[in-house]
Amino acid sequence: MAYSITSTVKADIPYTAISTYGVYNSNETASLGHSLNFTFGTGTGQINAGVYYSGNLSDDPNPQLRSLVLDLNSFPKNLFHATGEKITFTGGDVKGIVVVNEWNGPDNAGITGLGNSANLNVRATGADACTGLFNGGTGNVKVTPNGTWLFLDQQGIRPHVGNTGLSLHDEDGSGVPFRIIVVGVTGQGLGGF
Repeated sequence: MAYSITSTVKADIPYTAISTYGVYNSNETASLGHSLNFTFGTGTGQINAGVYYSGNLSDDPNPQLRSLVLDLNSFPKNLFHATGEKITFTGGDVKGIVVVNEWNGPDNAGITGLGNSANLNVRATGADACTGLFNGGTGNVKVTPNGTWLFLDQQGIRPHVGNTGLSLHDEDGSGVPFRIIVVGVTGQGLGGF
């Protein structure tokens, strides 16, 4: 079986501002135009695996039970026709992660009374925290409804045994729906399997 993977990560907020004064119009546009293209391989600017995962965080009243720890050493993935497989980035590098808070307001999933306060936190806490994603810190970055958190590094961060956990925490107990995508180089050889 032949296998390859590529990815383009875009990080930008283009805008156009228009000012009208009498008969005069003035326009301003700006864009970073930043993107990073990952090719297939195991070096700088290259990846050999990607993982997509989605779900809802727990709405348990106990804040201690509202976290989901994603283990970068054993990330769940359906590999084409096989289910229940795991991908490991230990011994490889995480090059990009995007976390999206999918909360769409008070009627999301039939949950009422929270308005737009359904926040999730992305953090590296606990005994096996992947603190390298936060420059040695714990993160605890708040992602508000319809917000995102992005990590991008063409060289990558190398998780190692005992340093592989990325935690998503439901700050408000709302059962926040989320999506996460991770690309990088596995410690399992090309393709990760």
